[in-house]
Amino acid sequence: MSLTLDELRMRAERLLARATEERYRAEAGLKTRPELAAIYESEPLLDMSSAMPVVERRLAEATGDEERRLRYLLEWLGSRHIAQARAALDDELYAWESTTTLDVEGSELPLTGIPALLQNSERAMALQLEERRNQELEEVTPLLLDRNYRVRQAAEGLGYGRYVEASSRVAGFSLRALARPARHVLDETEDAFQELLAYHFGRWLDLSPAEAMRSDMSRLRRMEWLDAEFKTGEVLACVERDLSAQSVPLEAEGRLTLDLEARPLKRARAFFAAVRVPAQVIVCLSPAGGRADCQGLLRALGGGLHAAYTSPELPFEYRCLGDASLPRAFGRVFARLVSVRPWVRMRTGLAGEGLDGYLRLAAFLDLQALRRDAATLIYELELAESDHPTELRFRYAESMRAATGVRYDARTFLEHAEGDFAAGRRLRGWMLGAILSAELRERYDEDWFRNPRAGLFLRELFEQGASENAGELAERFGRRLDPEPLLSSLGAQLD
Repeated sequence: MSLTLDELRMRAERLLARATEERYRAEAGLKTRPELAAIYESEPLLDMSSAMPVVERRLAEATGDEERRLRYLLEWLGSRHIAQARAALDDELYAWESTTTLDVEGSELPLTGIPALLQNSERAMALQLEERRNQELEEVTPLLLDRNYRVRQAAEGLGYGRYVEASSRVAGFSLRALARPARHVLDETEDAFQELLAYHFGRWLDLSPAEAMRSDMSRLRRMEWLDAEFKTGEVLACVERDLSAQSVPLEAEGRLTLDLEARPLKRARAFFAAVRVPAQVIVCLSPAGGRADCQGLLRALGGGLHAAYTSPELPFEYRCLGDASLPRAFGRVFARLVSVRPWVRMRTGLAGEGLDGYLRLAAFLDLQALRRDAATLIYELELAESDHPTELRFRYAESMRAATGVRYDARTFLEHAEGDFAAGRRLRGWMLGAILSAELRERYDEDWFRNPRAGLFLRELFEQGASENAGELAERFGRRLDPEPLLSSLGAQLD
């Protein structure tokens, strides 16, 4: 059976919705073992050999808007081919994390709950938990290596060149070119970061950088001493009021729902799942408490609002596909609120020296996260070129420590290297997010989050979905997609 383009688009949207919902259910702790492999196998007509030639033939003759849509569709078919190659192992790894438990003070706790416990434990307990989790992670290294191999083989099987080149074609931007701003971020911020690292670890955790472990950064991000100022329910209520006043209601007429329930198997991160765009978007948080929860929820909410307010009149490619950096950029715009002086002053009880100290720490933590993403992308590119991934485990630990200031265990060298170069999309999201935040400040002042005109501005951007990519959107505001606006903003916050 040969596919028409309309049939292909209908099947693609249906498959994407099913896979997104299945990943949400696994991440949200609603399933122990997802069935991603079965979902991808249910649409054999979307296989590379069946679907991609249909698009490529039409793309060769297309121009203008149709060319862009077909390019987005072709990129998605490539990513779908890679996702199917790894799906069975993804199912296994989700099940491993859900069913493997550690005995913590007489209770069996699944590995999914360890990150949240790390944030809320005394240092001795946190270090012990970190070590025990890394021991368990070492047991699944063969699965992670197998996934790495399958992803590489699938990418190179697309016919677009070696792994990095093929992945760039699927992503819609050059990963190698993106490594330059990543290195620029690390070089330009090195001296300031090292100075701030010593100051903040000494002040807040009574540690020197030489002693700092990865779990120490988790505890610092938690900012437990500020729990009274950052209550998730109160912050969410404030944001909901602000959005309503801006004519961007949080619930988006029922299209956006919140999943804030604590579950034992829920992954310890905030995310959004655009199941059906714009009709069904879920913003999910595994509550651990405090400021970290608030920032994570706001980040997920920014991406979720972008999806929920995408115009339903747009074609499938502009609603559901396109540049995945865009929702990350809107996530950064909203996540940045917890580091903006007027917002923090109005929404918390912080003032005076307490407010100043908090804002300096918040800016430092943002810088640390940015450097982590930059270093991760560079490492993933090195990993993609290596025929012997295990030989890079110590290189990984060294580069991540240099970038973040805390000690990474070499056994975690494949933990987040899933083969999709997500760090590259996050880095582009950082850069575009800084441009959008600057545009909001310049047009509507520092308290733009209360300005109804800012809400109309955001809605216009949300409604266009992925009609433009991150670089084009930056150019619309007279900027280039580079790290300078981001570094300038962080520098002003750190002073």
